[in-house]
Amino acid sequence: TSAPNPERLPLSLNEILPQDGANGVSETTALVATFSRAVNPASIGSASLFVRVEADATLVPVTYGFTDGDRRVSLTPTQPLNFSTGYRVYYAAGIEAPNGDFLTNPANALFQTGAAPPLALRSISPPSALVGVTVTLAGAGFNPNPASNSVSFNGTVATPIGGNATQLLVRVPATAIPGPVTVTANATTSNSLPFTVLVPTQSPIDEVIST
Repeated sequence: TSAPNPERLPLSLNEILPQDGANGVSETTALVATFSRAVNPASIGSASLFVRVEADATLVPVTYGFTDGDRRVSLTPTQPLNFSTGYRVYYAAGIEAPNGDFLTNPANALFQTGAAPPLALRSISPPSALVGVTVTLAGAGFNPNPASNSVSFNGTVATPIGGNATQLLVRVPATAIPGPVTVTANATTSNSLPFTVLVPTQSPIDEVIST
């Protein structure tokens, strides 16, 4: 007997990653749904394949990607997920194949992100700079969303302009003075490291002396 035409098989979800019940999932993970055959990309969206925060059903904004002849669909969150948080991914009956067949096994899967690592500030580069200069803070346990961290320059607070869970980019604030720098993230404050705020030098213009 001949093998069945895969395009005539029922449309079903074969695999979802992270798997249902997974724990310790990275906050930067992408979700991948693999189907028995190609799906119609036009049927994929926030009403048919989506992720929600388990506690309050907040919809997680994602970017969709299609590979393997549209059999595999990735959902990449536009912002890192929160630590120690439950998320549920839904794959609904509205997903369809190009020929109009609908998904035969709609369901959902729950996964849990891992806990935040201990907050630690390990280096500041450069260790001294003028006001307005961008410095790089390296460490661990920062909030993956840069704006959710705050950096204290001896009491003057600044919000990072970029970064991730191990690195933050922040401008030295206008009223900063030399002293300890700390990072506050997820209601925890890091250890401190010294930082020197440089004062711009003012050199007199050349003087022309007539003789």
